[in-house]
Amino acid sequence: MSVHRSTRADPVPAAGFFSRVAGRSRGNRRRYVCRASATSGLADCAVSDGGRWHVVLRAASRTLLLSGVVVMFGVSGYFGYRWVATSLTFAVQRIELHGVRHADKEQLLSRARWARGMSIFRVNTAHLRQDLLEHPWVLDASIYRALPDTLRIELVEQRANAAVLLGHLYLLNEQGRIFKRASAQEADGLPVITGIERIDYLNGEPLVHSQIERALWTLAAYRKAGAHQRPAVSEVHVPKNGEVTIFLRQGGTALRIGQQLTAKKLRRFDAVWAALGPDSERARAVYLDHSVRADRVVVRLGSHD
Repeated sequence: MSVHRSTRADPVPAAGFFSRVAGRSRGNRRRYVCRASATSGLADCAVSDGGRWHVVLRAASRTLLLSGVVVMFGVSGYFGYRWVATSLTFAVQRIELHGVRHADKEQLLSRARWARGMSIFRVNTAHLRQDLLEHPWVLDASIYRALPDTLRIELVEQRANAAVLLGHLYLLNEQGRIFKRASAQEADGLPVITGIERIDYLNGEPLVHSQIERALWTLAAYRKAGAHQRPAVSEVHVPKNGEVTIFLRQGGTALRIGQQLTAKKLRRFDAVWAALGPDSERARAVYLDHSVRADRVVVRLGSHD
């Protein structure tokens, strides 16, 4: 009796294309063991289980290979990061400040000095931004990394709209919020809001907010384009009774506004100021709040020098 062994591959159906691409077709090879019958002379064939171990071994080898690749990339990434984080090539050498007009540039740079020499990738930009926002002139800040060694800081400064007298001069932004105590240089050229009691401000009296709001609204209405360029304002007086008075920078002329500066009052002022011509320099007061005749404007002139 003779034993004959043969190996053949099962046919792979068309739907098994992706399995073949993944290498599974070879793993599905089956081994047939055939023995000839002594009586009939026909071969008796059976499937051998040897192919199953082959599949297991190939799957295990693929898993080990994939794990090795992952570990290799992980290790190389780690050492690559270590090199980038410690390389002097990426150490911060320069800090650029942009958008600075009023703030002290050296003071702002001193808040970012701790980042010098540090790897540019390790600089905590959120922490640096918070340090900069604590400066009274800084409204907003954006920080960018300019590789290999430069930090670029873009600042948006507060815009001083006026100053308010509260024992000392303080700067007001466009929203009417006090953001810092003003130096003489910072307050120069700004209209000053007066008539607010310091004790009321410290106590958080609601009236203070109303007074500041009324003063800023009056300034905005006065500055609005009219028939011609109006004289500059040096002071807006807003006492508790709400009777607003504007003082002009030219000659200290007082404009008595009353409770509200309307468009009609502004047109009357423009007409009277234009009619005064050179005598406008002698004007000591312009009354736009006549108690009897609302359409009447009274001008009080001073004597010639």
